[in-house]
Amino acid sequence: MAIDATSFDVADTEANTARFGRMGSGPKASAYPKLHVAALAECGSHAITAAVLGSCRTGERTLVAGLTAGVGPGMLVLADAGLFSCELFDRFAATRAELAWRVGASVSIGHVRWLPDGSYQALIYAPGLSAGRRARLVEQAKAGHDVSAELVRLVRVVEYTVPDRNPDGELIVVVTTVTNPHDLPALALAEAYHQRWEEESALDEIKTDLRGRGEVLRSKTPDLVEQQMWGLLLAHYAIRALLLQAADPAGYDPDRMSFIKGLRIVRRQVTDQAAITP
Repeated sequence: MAIDATSFDVADTEANTARFGRMGSGPKASAYPKLHVAALAECGSHAITAAVLGSCRTGERTLVAGLTAGVGPGMLVLADAGLFSCELFDRFAATRAELAWRVGASVSIGHVRWLPDGSYQALIYAPGLSAGRRARLVEQAKAGHDVSAELVRLVRVVEYTVPDRNPDGELIVVVTTVTNPHDLPALALAEAYHQRWEEESALDEIKTDLRGRGEVLRSKTPDLVEQQMWGLLLAHYAIRALLLQAADPAGYDPDRMSFIKGLRIVRRQVTDQAAITP
């Protein structure tokens, strides 16, 4: 599973502007108000299984926090570095799902010990701890002493590069709650994290193929805008479910099935049915 957020242009009315807001301000404000959507997607099928709608003035992390209701045991949840915070990571970990989230260079990680697969155990810290306090906590962990769960979380870290995608050798750092490398070796975790891009493809299917490239959600009132958005999400889910039903018996990978072809088939069927309805 992967979590991400995106925005949709909505009709330029006073009510929509008041509810959803615009990106930027003054002369640099966006031309249209924008509905912000956070989504939880199944990477293997592109099915969006949970979503939260809100204003573009709401921070992504605040909006994404509402997705925890759709997360639970048996899931591996992926997220990009822009969503990481210790608070949000802890909130998703409390669902008992496993997490694999990329972190940026600004996130402080305390190395504890190397593991056989090249990954390592480490501490991530609650906000506000001084460098000295963080160093003492690492020493306690290295010595095998208990450390306060209110101050730190023990995680496993996998670091890797993808030279053929980035010749400059950008380091990708992923922290995971799967602390035993036998359960998810470093190479397997890196391959799994790469699947996070499938959610961006799923969101693009809605924005480009289903809604229409550059189109604006036409509803004039906030409640109807949200109704239209839920309609798009449900239609996308239904088409992806149909493609999955077609792919499984044939042994195809469902995320290789063409969404646009599935959409065209459904549209033809709907049009034909409408034509003969009295």
